[in-house]
Amino acid sequence: MNRPTLTIAIAPLARNLTLLAAQGRSLLPVVKADAYGLGIVAFLPALFQAAQQANQQFDALCVATIDEGFELRDLGWDKDILLLGPCRQNVFVDLNDQQIVPLLDDPGLIEHWCRLNKKHCALMVDTGMARRGLPVDNLASVLSG
Repeated sequence: MNRPTLTIAIAPLARNLTLLAAQGRSLLPVVKADAYGLGIVAFLPALFQAAQQANQQFDALCVATIDEGFELRDLGWDKDILLLGPCRQNVFVDLNDQQIVPLLDDPGLIEHWCRLNKKHCALMVDTGMARRGLPVDNLASVLSG
């Protein structure tokens, strides 16, 4: 039986990274869901090779779940990991231990994170889709608190 194969073209990926970096953008690849089904173990070396070819570095890698963040740590990633998926305060100790940055959307969670940690977090702001995030109107009070 013939099985489908996937070839990751490094040169076009490197060109895209160069274009993004030239615009002053931070590079934070989203590798959630096992690198969107490509397989994180197979995809990361290709991603890093493209970054090296483009003479670029990633500021962080983004995941959807805590377990995906743990897997990146197990694979040797030692820079920031941004957790895009929801989290609750009962996992804050694990996030802190693994140096995983939570994306927070609730003033109570933000306050709790700040009390427990001196490390940064990311804030999710509702930009009008009304799914998740802090209302723009409340942002100033959250940041000052």
